[in-house]
Amino acid sequence: PDVVIQKDNAEIQIFLNDTWMGSYSISDYYIGLMKSAQDPEVKAYFQRKYYRCYMMLRNLEQRRNTLLLLSQAVWEWQFDFFVKQQPLKPMTLHDIASKTKVHSSTVCRAIKDKYLQKPVGTIAFKQLFQRGIKRDTVCISQSDIKKRLAHIISQENPSSPLSDAELAGKLSEECRLSLSRRVISKYRESLHIANSYNRKL
Repeated sequence: PDVVIQKDNAEIQIFLNDTWMGSYSISDYYIGLMKSAQDPEVKAYFQRKYYRCYMMLRNLEQRRNTLLLLSQAVWEWQFDFFVKQQPLKPMTLHDIASKTKVHSSTVCRAIKDKYLQKPVGTIAFKQLFQRGIKRDTVCISQSDIKKRLAHIISQENPSSPLSDAELAGKLSEECRLSLSRRVISKYRESLHIANSYNRKL
């Protein structure tokens, strides 16, 4: 994982898992050469290299700080998911960008291919982001709908399992949404649940 959320007694700690990188800095030896160089061309060469190294180290530190900032915002937004094992709340790149005052494209780049170790298990950052489905003034996440879907299937009669159309009808009524059979089929497959024919005992 790139980021670790760890519970220490009652306190929560969020830190980057990058100790394997070790420390990095610009060599004093080369800074000394740059300062003592008498030849203008040699001095200019060292200054160009120094500036490139300085900018690289600055950008690395900025990326670290950005990832920590975003992780803190995600932790606060998805607190119930991390602590109470509740379904994920609808959360978009724009939501976290607004919360952290960072551009959406920066959020996208910062979390790309990054993983977060939570108190229980590890998850890809991108899995924490999902659009919600609006119901009146409430927004229900895909995670919540999938949880409800799995629950309905777990309660069905094994000798007469519900079809995707029937599941769509039940969930639409329960969530007060208009969910199609195709959407239910997609969610069911993402949960690795077989179709009604293969679920039948």
